[in-house]
Amino acid sequence: MKLKSLQIIIYLFFSIAPLFSQVYLNGRIEGYINREVILCTQFGDNSKIIASIKTNQNSAFSFKLEEYDKGLYRVYLDNDEHFDLIVTNQNIDFSTKPENPMYNMLIFSSDENVQLYNFYVENFILDYKIKILNQLLEIYPEGNFQKQIQKELKKEIENKNKNLQKAIKQNKNSFAGRYLTYYYEPVPNKKMNEAEKLEFLRNNYLSYFNFNDPEMLNSDAYTRVIFNYFKLYRSNKAENMLKASRNILNHLTDNNPKIFSFIFEYILEGLESIGLSEQVAQLSIEFGNRCSDNDDNLNLRIQNSINLSVGKKAPDFTDITISGQEIKLSEIKNENILLIFWASWCDHCKQIIPKLLTAENLFKQADVFVITVSLDTDRESLNSYIAQSGMDWPVICDYKSWDNEIVKKYSIYATPMMFVLDKDLNIKFKPYNEDALFSYMGTLLNK
Repeated sequence: MKLKSLQIIIYLFFSIAPLFSQVYLNGRIEGYINREVILCTQFGDNSKIIASIKTNQNSAFSFKLEEYDKGLYRVYLDNDEHFDLIVTNQNIDFSTKPENPMYNMLIFSSDENVQLYNFYVENFILDYKIKILNQLLEIYPEGNFQKQIQKELKKEIENKNKNLQKAIKQNKNSFAGRYLTYYYEPVPNKKMNEAEKLEFLRNNYLSYFNFNDPEMLNSDAYTRVIFNYFKLYRSNKAENMLKASRNILNHLTDNNPKIFSFIFEYILEGLESIGLSEQVAQLSIEFGNRCSDNDDNLNLRIQNSINLSVGKKAPDFTDITISGQEIKLSEIKNENILLIFWASWCDHCKQIIPKLLTAENLFKQADVFVITVSLDTDRESLNSYIAQSGMDWPVICDYKSWDNEIVKKYSIYATPMMFVLDKDLNIKFKPYNEDALFSYMGTLLNK
C-alpha cells in the first residue's frame, strides 16, 4: 500500500532522534565490482532510499551521510541480499561478501556495529538450527524423538539468549545494546505442556520488552516484537487477530503517544492487508482517541475506518471528469460502483490498474460502473499515463492531490484505495488488493 507519507524518495527526515552533521560509510564487498549498493532507512516497517552508490574496481565504496538521524539502516545489494548497519556519530568501516553478507560481516570501526555483529554472526547459525527444529516439530509425530527435538530446541533458544546477553553486556546503554533486547526469546517453564507454554507466552510475552524508548522508532525493534506476538496466535482468524491486537494496545502506556501511534498504525495496516476491515473499524473506535494529534496520516486512517466502514453510506459528490463529463455519484444507474483513488506517480497503482483494465468483461457482467479519482498534480503526467494504459474509465482530477474535496470526504490516506458501492451508495466492500476485488466480483456474479 502506498502511503502518502511513505513514498520512496531521496530522503531527508527530521525526527525525535538527534540529528548528526556527517558520517562516512566505507565498505568493501568482496568480488562485487561496479555494482549497485542502495542505502535505506529501516525505521519501523518501511524502507526509504537514502542513496544509490556504485562500487569501484576494488569492490569498495565510500559515502558521506549528511544531516542524518541515528538509527538502523539497511543496505541492499543487486542479488536481493541485504545487511543492516547502525548509524550514530561514528564513521563505519566494514567488509563482507555478497552471499550471506550479515554472516560474513567484518566491522573495522564503529563500536555500535561491532556490538551488533558480535550477536548477528553467531545468531545466523542459531536461527538456522531453530528453524530446522521447528519444522521437524511440525511434521514429526508425538513420541520420544519429538521430546528430544523439543529438548534440543529449548537448548538452542537458550544458547541464542546467552549469545544475546553477552552482546548486550558490551554496552547495554548504547543504541545497539538497547536494540538487541528486542531479539530476546522468552523460554517458558520446561514442565509446561505445549498448550500451557503457548498460553504463558500469549499472557506474558509483551512484558519482556520496553515499549517506551523513542529512539527505537528509528529501527524495526517494535515491529519485530509485534510481528512475533501475532505469530503466537498461529492463524489469521479474525477473532484471534482482534484479541492479539487488543492485548498489544492495552499493554502500551500513554507515556509516549508517538510510540503508541506508530504501533497502532502498524497493526491497522497489517489487519487491512489481510482483509479485516471490520476489525480495523472496531480497533479505531476503541483506541483511536489515544493517538497523537500530530499524526495526520493515522488520523485519516482512523476516520476512514470508522466513517467509511462496510455498511456505511458513502459520501455523494458531483464533479466534472477531465474529459468534461459531469458525474453525480448517486445518479449512476448500475447495480454496483467501483470507486478507485489513485495517481500516476503511485508505483502500487501502476501495478494494480493494468490488472483491473484486463477485467473489463468481469465488471460488465457484474454490472459495475468504474469511476476513478486521481490525486495527480501534473496534467501532462496524468494524460500520458491514461493514453499509455488505455484507460477509458471516467477520471476526476482537480490537480490538488490530497487537498481534493472528494479525497477529503473519503478520508483517503493511501493510494490506491478502492470502494465497492451499491446503487444506493452503501459501502459493500473495501478491497485491499486486486485479488480481493476479483474474489468479491465473483460473489456478485454468483448471486
